[in-house]
Amino acid sequence: MKTAQALILIIDDEVTFLETMSAALRGSGHRVVTATSGQDGLKQARQYLPDLIISDINMPGGDGCSLLSSIRADRDLATTQLVLMTGNPTAVTPRRGMDIGADDFLVKPFSLDELNRCIKARLQRAQVHWRVKDRHLANLRSSVDQSLPEEFFTPLVSILGLTEVLRGDLTQLSAPQYTELLDHIEQAGWHLNRTLRNYLQLLQAKSDPSGNPVRRIALSPEQVSEVVKARVELVAARHRREADVTIDLAPAALLVQRDELDLIVEELVENAFAYSTRGNAVTVRFVDGDTLVVSDLGRGMTEQQLRECTRFNLPDSETSEKQALKLGLSVVERVTSQCEATLNLSSELGKGTTARVAFRPAAR
Repeated sequence: MKTAQALILIIDDEVTFLETMSAALRGSGHRVVTATSGQDGLKQARQYLPDLIISDINMPGGDGCSLLSSIRADRDLATTQLVLMTGNPTAVTPRRGMDIGADDFLVKPFSLDELNRCIKARLQRAQVHWRVKDRHLANLRSSVDQSLPEEFFTPLVSILGLTEVLRGDLTQLSAPQYTELLDHIEQAGWHLNRTLRNYLQLLQAKSDPSGNPVRRIALSPEQVSEVVKARVELVAARHRREADVTIDLAPAALLVQRDELDLIVEELVENAFAYSTRGNAVTVRFVDGDTLVVSDLGRGMTEQQLRECTRFNLPDSETSEKQALKLGLSVVERVTSQCEATLNLSSELGKGTTARVAFRPAAR
């Protein structure tokens, strides 16, 4: 895409700044649409379907962050590149902006060169949202209960966007800031890897619904303990929450494959971390000789949310976090079924969630 062909929507309540920026962008060959509030900006975005949206954060009629949420929830606008800008760099950091779905971040005042570099990068990056989307979206939707969530794109945008921050601002970053950004890129990479793995699991289930039995050799108590501890510690390290985890494993010999146990433990612990904050305990233990219990003290779920959490049939307005939970638990439900185990979830709003997986015990 040539940048001169781009249609850009600028949203800012400072009329003088808006006029100056519009003139500069038109002088660079772009077409420009403007709005002076978040509400009007959303209306203009839906009418014109711009290639790029550049929005101030603090505005009347809906701030930039609220606008961003509305854009990402709109079927026709969800993948539109969006840049947040502000005169107060402490209001939203680049990392926070990208966490909530922004594609880039500009701190006022910025030069025309900085603006043009940002626009060029964003229009190139728009291709990441991807020719695959046009060619394969229908196949993937039909394969996985009519849904391809933004969950794929969220970590990918974080990886690419934060890498650009490192490239552009490396000399201005302190060592702790640099480490923090690298940590976030690593977490986003693991998140994307996990999501793709889980989709492949569900696609495999769709392509081979016969459920052909697999001959399982029992894992010894020592092997079970080794698998569970290693997986829990790995996930805890990713989230920097090693101090939050308690592992209490009574001896358990189970009829389950290593990769099945690996996946079940990883998903249940990931979800426990996702739905609890740092400092809240997450406990992993075996009870009754064959039942894995993963519990957290997080925000919990309502009865309706609990009933729906393993039904992977998501409306487009679902958040990425909810999509991740449902996808992960759908995979756990499938894997527990194929190894003849049972999954049971219980939760209380404001008090946490407990997942129980009752495995087939190995013959003694």
